[in-house]
Amino acid sequence: CTVGFTKQSLGTGSKAFVLCDALSDSEGDPLTKLMKKVKPGREILKRGNSFYTIVDGPTWGEAEANAVKLGGHLVTINDWEENKWLAENFEYMYKWIGLTDSAHEGVFKWASGDSVNYTNWDADQPDNYKGIQDYAIFSGHWNYKGIKYGWDDLQDMKNDKNVNQGIAEIPHNLSSNENDAQNCEG
Repeated sequence: CTVGFTKQSLGTGSKAFVLCDALSDSEGDPLTKLMKKVKPGREILKRGNSFYTIVDGPTWGEAEANAVKLGGHLVTINDWEENKWLAENFEYMYKWIGLTDSAHEGVFKWASGDSVNYTNWDADQPDNYKGIQDYAIFSGHWNYKGIKYGWDDLQDMKNDKNVNQGIAEIPHNLSSNENDAQNCEG
């Protein structure tokens, strides 16, 4: 089997794919190991030193637990470029991200433990509506009141038909140089 990457025409990143279902010759490869754990049919995208994929919830807690099972966390968004890349490469509407203030109201922390150096809240967010919203999502607004690809805070709920998945970020040891990855096109 062959595991490889395709270059994307927009943004900085690449999509991973596998050309057969049997084990790859490079079983120690981080991508091959991850592909064995990810739900069949889900894309794995590579950007910089991380892989990204969709994980099921339906709650933030369950989505985070599923991201941890893959070796990562719900995504930590470090800057506008990463935020934009994620929004453009995933159906970003209503996906859990790794930001929460569940430990202390108003003090947001990334599930990964990274420092919060960037946020992109929608206008009037976070609002902690009814005092129960502690978990961040991509809000589903492409451009709401001048905020593109903004975030909202929600409660950790099971029965919302719109919010039932998250974006996982899994660090890897591969070089971010595209030439280091095996190119399997053609």
